[in-house]
Amino acid sequence: MKKHLTKLFAMLLALTMLAGAIPVVFAAAAPGEESFQQTTGDVQRDSEAQPQEGEPAGEEPSEADPSEEESAEPEEPQYVSSLYVNGVPVPGDSFQNVNGTNYITVQAFMAVMDPEAAVSEWNGTVSVSASSGGADLTMTAGAGNVYLQANGRCLYVAGGNRYVNGLVAVPVRVMATVFNMDVTYDGDARVAFLTPREGAGPYLTSGAAYYNGDDLYWLSHIINAESGNQPLDGKIAVGNVVMNRVNDKSSNWPNTIKGVIFQKNQFSPAASGSVYREPNAQSVIAAKLVLEGVQVLPSAKFFNATYLRNTWAARNRPYLCTIGGHAFYA
Repeated sequence: MKKHLTKLFAMLLALTMLAGAIPVVFAAAAPGEESFQQTTGDVQRDSEAQPQEGEPAGEEPSEADPSEEESAEPEEPQYVSSLYVNGVPVPGDSFQNVNGTNYITVQAFMAVMDPEAAVSEWNGTVSVSASSGGADLTMTAGAGNVYLQANGRCLYVAGGNRYVNGLVAVPVRVMATVFNMDVTYDGDARVAFLTPREGAGPYLTSGAAYYNGDDLYWLSHIINAESGNQPLDGKIAVGNVVMNRVNDKSSNWPNTIKGVIFQKNQFSPAASGSVYREPNAQSVIAAKLVLEGVQVLPSAKFFNATYLRNTWAARNRPYLCTIGGHAFYA
């Protein structure tokens, strides 16, 4: 009898424990619980909406290319102990390695490269005016800016221009680009050499010769109309959307910048006329950087204002990110 009571008690105890576990199992799927994990999938919306700016009005385009690898920068030693410009050593206190990028002050570079050049620095911006072999150079670089301007071109500076010992410094490779120079390294000795590129002119090709005038005009105008009040990376991202459509191998979009902008029901400034407004300086800079190949969003082909919750892109395209006041989609 005692043995049977022991078994009965054990069974009752097991049932009690199981009954206590059941609410826990169902609590994980309780209604009203919400996951905060970021996804790139579709979001359920309450109502239908017409396509918005940067979105298609008709047939759904093909999926974006999933490969979004950024172009790899040439490998550099993490530390350079000596730097030679055109065979002349540069003072050690005028260059510095920051996160793997070697910076040199514009003042020191020009003192070696062209002592006759006019170089001035004021309020965090260094300006250069030089001449060589019948060619002229006008260049400006501002501390903190992610670009350098030279002869009407805008060159991207990934980490931004910096100060080195109180003077504005620019990555060695960017200065080499301006002066058509090659950069070579002796990794064992930690020495870098900047030498003139054989057969090249003294300075980089001018913006007037490098950029297509119509492309720069329309790209800067649509960037200004869509994102004139946005941060620079947001402006570049809008430009990326345009160029990604231009370069798309499908037949969803025209293969010219103007054609993409004026494709029916795609960009509202084209219909409203605001695309014709004169672009601000930052929009022109952004357009030049995009035409130089700078990509903030290599696969973005749609965007809309963040306050528009029920757009075609939000319901149908993979979400990439939000920059300033725009959400971008592949």
